[in-house]
Amino acid sequence: MASQSINSSITKVGTLFWCTSLLLVGWFPTSINGITIKGHESDREALLAIKSQIDLDPLGVTSTWNNSVALCQWQGITCGRRHQRITKLDLSHQQLGGTLSPHVGNLSFLRFINLQNNSFYGVIPPEIGRLSRLESLILKNNSFGGTIPANLSHCSNLIQFISMRNNIVGTIPAELGNLLKLEKLHIDHNNLTGQLPTFLGNISTLQEIYLTENNFHGRLLDTLGVLKRLVKLSLELNNFSGLIPPSFYNISSLEGLGLGGNQLSGSLPVTLGSTLPNLRIFVVAANNLSGTLPESLSNASKLERFEVSRNHFSGKVSINFQNAKICHG
Repeated sequence: MASQSINSSITKVGTLFWCTSLLLVGWFPTSINGITIKGHESDREALLAIKSQIDLDPLGVTSTWNNSVALCQWQGITCGRRHQRITKLDLSHQQLGGTLSPHVGNLSFLRFINLQNNSFYGVIPPEIGRLSRLESLILKNNSFGGTIPANLSHCSNLIQFISMRNNIVGTIPAELGNLLKLEKLHIDHNNLTGQLPTFLGNISTLQEIYLTENNFHGRLLDTLGVLKRLVKLSLELNNFSGLIPPSFYNISSLEGLGLGGNQLSGSLPVTLGSTLPNLRIFVVAANNLSGTLPESLSNASKLERFEVSRNHFSGKVSINFQNAKICHG
């Protein structure tokens, strides 16, 4: 009797486990599909909100953004293969005008935003800071105003922030120092002010820094010289003063150094042509530099552009520039 009771109990438990397994197998796909459908609808609503704030669309780019066309077939949209959520929003070169809706922050799977060469205006929505997966934010050649949102610091995977040629004002938020994967920072040709933030020297991944033609002032940061991956540093047409930090001349990866149109003083190091073996562009024109031009520049075999005019250099120029386009004074 005891043996039969035990066997009966085992049979019941086995049956219960089998039935539960069937229920789980049947329930989970429905649950997952439900989550996918809900996310899909959220993306649709966000895009329609973005469309509603576009007041200029001469090429009819957003004409496909309607319920008769599948979401992932809307122009300018790319979806992920697995989850069919929007991962890319590319509306570049489309002659669009309007403001960028805060609902862009609801496209939670976005990795890439490219709105370059349009006529967007208004502020950069702080809600973009919700996009934790975002890797590229390209807004250049528009009319965006306001300040750089400090919330961008929450985009911890951001690799490039490119917003050159807009009307952005204010300073570079200190919070951007948390973007430890940032490789390209292009915010030139705006109306930014203040001094260079010290955090720039702490983002070891930086390869390109473009701050040309703003209203920055103060001394250049010696800590920029520790950026061993830096390839291009463009700080032209600002109000920087003081000496060029010696550490700048030790960035062996550097290909372009643009410091022209500031108020920099001092002289160029005699080893300039040897310590920057990859240098292609060297622009220090329109400053207050003095001394002689270092003969070591003859070793800069990759040099293509060399501008030192409108300074106070003196002495004989005995340099074989080879392929360089010389402009000196």
